[in-house]
Amino acid sequence: MSNLNETNKEIDNVETIEEDNINEETENINNQSDLEEKKRTINKLNANNNWGQNQAFINSVDTIVYNVYKQDLKQSESEKSLKKYDLSNSNDCTQFVEKYKYSEYLAMAIILSTFEAVLLADLPDLQKTLMEYLPIVRMKDNEEKEEEASQPNPYVSLNTILMVINGKKFVTEDGQICIGFGESSIQILINILEQFPMLRSSIVSWLIYLSKIYKYRTVFDIYQIATAFARIVSLDITDAKMRILPQLYSSSNNIGLLGVMAYKLYINNMLIDDVECILLHWIESDNRWIWKSVCLAYAFIIEKNNHISIESDLKKALSKKILYLKGSDLHFIVMILHQSKHCRTMIAEIFNNIYNKTNNREEKILISQQYINLIRYCYYIVDASFIKLPLVACDSKSQQICITKIIGQIMSVYYLRKQLYAILGAYLHELSSYNFSQNIIGHISAFFYNIILSSPLYKQDVLYFLTNCKNEAAKQVFMRLNHI
Repeated sequence: MSNLNETNKEIDNVETIEEDNINEETENINNQSDLEEKKRTINKLNANNNWGQNQAFINSVDTIVYNVYKQDLKQSESEKSLKKYDLSNSNDCTQFVEKYKYSEYLAMAIILSTFEAVLLADLPDLQKTLMEYLPIVRMKDNEEKEEEASQPNPYVSLNTILMVINGKKFVTEDGQICIGFGESSIQILINILEQFPMLRSSIVSWLIYLSKIYKYRTVFDIYQIATAFARIVSLDITDAKMRILPQLYSSSNNIGLLGVMAYKLYINNMLIDDVECILLHWIESDNRWIWKSVCLAYAFIIEKNNHISIESDLKKALSKKILYLKGSDLHFIVMILHQSKHCRTMIAEIFNNIYNKTNNREEKILISQQYINLIRYCYYIVDASFIKLPLVACDSKSQQICITKIIGQIMSVYYLRKQLYAILGAYLHELSSYNFSQNIIGHISAFFYNIILSSPLYKQDVLYFLTNCKNEAAKQVFMRLNHI
């Protein structure tokens, strides 16, 4: 695992660091209209960059649901003569690979056992690239010699191949037709790699290549590539630590892939200890971006399991980073907050802890400024699909308690207070354009009540601010507070 730091040092010299599309602000935004314009600009700039890709990874945690596709079972005379193989049976699998080692039949079997399912449109490219990586040997002078990879035969029908390997057609929830082995796919991959272990390096090289060129167009794509890596890694995690993971550490484009893969490995109960060791190593690494992969894996795992042993280590690591995050790093934290209630609580606790540890007023103001920066970035990703503003419309009383002292500090400093009002004003304005619930209004009202509790002298100032907002959300919050 030491390869992680070594790889990072190497790429420091050769990798050009992407500039954040979110320009760092040299002055604080304390005007609502300027903030709304900033949000529009950011959303345009980030539409097609890594931020968008990472957001897609964050949305990819749920399992894809497939339904068996009803197929025409009529077979031609030539198809009836072909031997059908049950590749989940070790003997059948061995016979099949030995017979079809030079063909698209084997390529199809490897693809469908590595991926959970494959869209028909993606199949030709996957076949072509895999066959370029598979070793090709033929007899010459009674000896097997390696030759250049063969090309898929375009005249072998998909139905014929599926019939031979017992593949199936499925349809996803959104109506897309794909092919796969179904529940037997993992056993088929195990059989192939157990009987033909030298193929593992070829399959790994192929997957690494795909990770570099793969276009993550949809959540389906992301789910598939992450599942494929998780399958290969799970079959020999010791080898994966030495040969697969170090290759993924070479590019920050793999933040999402590593995070989702770690989650999928973790939910395999046999690998929990191994995955926790990997995540802990990532936390302790000096790699400048892999902490994000840990955050992503944690956000998925904690929502399912409610506990993971690396939580305290991650919390300590983020406590050291949180005040210095900006640009895309801060935006990534916001996306994690978007995903997980537990993460929102953890970040609130981190702010509370670092605030309570200092008696220095300047440091308290710095912490308060970073809290404002964070909720500003939270505002940037508020939309119709997620209208709650994290760490403002808090999930619980404990979150509100964590930020009480920081809010009090903000209200006591004019330029911090102006920034907070700008964010709240812009948020309430946008919220009013959505179909919001009374539950959301209740959470926001709790935040404003928290302001008043932390800074009683500013009660009238807060009510005046809400009155001047002149929108439905602000009006409802005002009505609740005015009865306190």
